[in-house]
Amino acid sequence: MATAYSKIQRNFWETDEAREMTPEEKYFWMYLQTNANVNTLGCYAFRMRKAMDETGYNRETLEKLLQRMEQVLRILYDEGTKEVFLLHWAEGNWNKKTATLRALAADLKEIQSKTLKETVKTLLLKNGIFTEEEVEKAEKTAPSAQERNEKEQRGTTGNKRSGEGEGEGEGEKIYTSKSAEFFLFWKEYPNKKNKQTAMARWDRMRVTAELYKKIMEGLKRAQRSREWAEQDGRYIPHPASWLHAGGWENEYRPLAPEKPTPPPGASCNDALASRRGLVGG
Repeated sequence: MATAYSKIQRNFWETDEAREMTPEEKYFWMYLQTNANVNTLGCYAFRMRKAMDETGYNRETLEKLLQRMEQVLRILYDEGTKEVFLLHWAEGNWNKKTATLRALAADLKEIQSKTLKETVKTLLLKNGIFTEEEVEKAEKTAPSAQERNEKEQRGTTGNKRSGEGEGEGEGEKIYTSKSAEFFLFWKEYPNKKNKQTAMARWDRMRVTAELYKKIMEGLKRAQRSREWAEQDGRYIPHPASWLHAGGWENEYRPLAPEKPTPPPGASCNDALASRRGLVGG
């Protein structure tokens, strides 16, 4: 299964809201839409410690940015449950496809904030995604994100190798963050930062054997690239960021082959040969 992507409206930069934002507000708004916790519903737990690590902002700055996003009506935030809901997320992200409806139902069940849940349910009804009966049914029957993750790790038959599951109706093995495949990826990745975030991103990707092969091949190319070698690896991204961005598909510049070291006395011999050539000897 391919990497999960967030849909970002390109005309955002032309809106009055964008023009009124400061550069750090724009950056934070993009982070809210693209971090690893974002789900189909657009309502998810905001992890302050994780956000600090990923954005580089301190807690005070992030709290101010959250307040600002609320003021300009881009999000709703529940301080009690630490959950955020992206207003306008429905545009381009909610639809009535079977897979989307299943994900929306599961995400709805996960919401802890009563206020946010009521708001989300109202919008689902208003947008014609669910009827009232379907909303009620979804809350009762949809598997939660935790239940889905546990099911993936157990596997559907109970006799698979630990850490593997199956894709829905596909019969493909899924390598979770508990599998040997993730262990090998982590072992090979040079910038070992924020392992829990990387594990969460890996699980959201539902890595199949084919995708795993592409990831490891891309990782080998990156390890031998100029980009990752510059300034002793200063520009190597965190593993979760690399996975989220589909880094294995990047085009990397290979390292220039090292020039062979001349044998001792070679430079003197070359100079002597050059002088002989000048005098015809």
